Amino acid sequence: MKTEKFIDVIGNKVVYNTFNGQQDLLNKIEKALAGYINETHENISFDERIVPDSSENDLDKESYNLFLKESNMESQDFIKILSNKFNVLVKDRDTYKFTTAGALFFTENPNKFDGIDAGVKLARFDGTDKKIFIDKATLNGSLLKILNEIESFFKRNTRYATKIIGFERYDIPEYPYDAVREAIINAIAHRDYEIKGTDVTFFYL
Repeated sequence: MKTEKFIDVIGNKVVYNTFNGQQDLLNKIEKALAGYINETHENISFDERIVPDSSENDLDKESYNLFLKESNMESQDFIKILSNKFNVLVKDRDTYKFTTAGALFFTENPNKFDGIDAGVKLARFDGTDKKIFIDKATLNGSLLKILNEIESFFKRNTRYATKIIGFERYDIPEYPYDAVREAIINAIAHRDYEIKGTDVTFFYL
């Protein structure tokens, strides 16, 4: 039979997948096509790629409010701001989908989407041999929330020296937080979010 011959020819060159009903098959085809389009359009950067399995319902309101606060913007309809002004939410027929940048900054858990790995690991050790933890954290939320949590982690684990000048007391941190924050932002900005299992890691001794 022609079908059997066709299977014999391609049998060693394909990966089989299963589906549960017509709608499941259509969803998988749509997702595969979106991935193919993203891969074949070389002029589309990783940040601009559409996340096929996302929707406007994935918006994390806490992250969005943090963004408004940091940007000194008044609260507005998030679709107007994220779609029309910043292009991180893209119209797709009857719904909206996040770009990779949008998913990283405005969804509760970017790691749930295929092709994105946005974890950050923090650890403070007792001594330089890295055997005894004083504090540790694994962060997997939006980048906006991760930055806030990193700041809290470093501030609660930073030792301070006290200096008296005249009648004023000054607490001097062990490490200048502005320098620490710049290093953190650089690491987060320049990591490859497509590679699984490569969390940004900070050790604090």
